[in-house]
Amino acid sequence: DTDELELVSYGLYNFALSLCGFVVAMILGLILGKLYEVLFFLILFIPLRVFAGGYHARSAKRCMVLSTGVIVAVIFLSYAYEHLFSTFDYGIIPEFVLFLICGTVVFLLSPVDNDNKRLFNYEIKKYKEITGIIVLIEFIIFCGAGIVSRRFVFLPMVTVMFESISLVAGKIKNRIGIEKE
Repeated sequence: DTDELELVSYGLYNFALSLCGFVVAMILGLILGKLYEVLFFLILFIPLRVFAGGYHARSAKRCMVLSTGVIVAVIFLSYAYEHLFSTFDYGIIPEFVLFLICGTVVFLLSPVDNDNKRLFNYEIKKYKEITGIIVLIEFIIFCGAGIVSRRFVFLPMVTVMFESISLVAGKIKNRIGIEKE
């Protein structure tokens, strides 16, 4: 059946794109000396992104560029955070406040659908509940990381930060109805 073949082809294409994005992220992490940070970020970010949604680029090429940009930003922010951590002793309060603000934004705005995946009411409710659970788990990871060492709170914090930015951008894009990127 032609429809079934198209569906399988589309699924394989999306899987290949995701795999390619993962490989690019791992290579960037390896080259820039932040392989574990990139891997941990993806472990935290992907489930949140799947259920919360957010901004979606109109083309696979643009998606790959934006995704790579996020990984590069995480790597460089990680270096900057390490520098601040070693230079200033300001406690964990700023990270805690940022996590709470961004985590609240993620919970309140999620899920954000897009043209390719419109959500039914029951899906909206289900995805919001799952997003809430994921944010709570990441908050527990954040708190546990803070107990172990302040430098470990960065990745859970930056995960909800990037997802909150994606959700705001997705809401704006959906509201404005941007046709061209």
